[in-house]
Amino acid sequence: ISAPTSQSFFNYVLLAVIYGGIVLHRRKRLH
Repeated sequence: ISAPTSQSFFNYVLLAVIYGGIVLHRRKRLH
């Protein structure tokens, strides 16, 4: 596994987790 690829994958996962957390927080607020 090359370093650049691993870093890019980590950044993508981190972004997905943050985005998912915001969406879940908004859903709870609406309910």
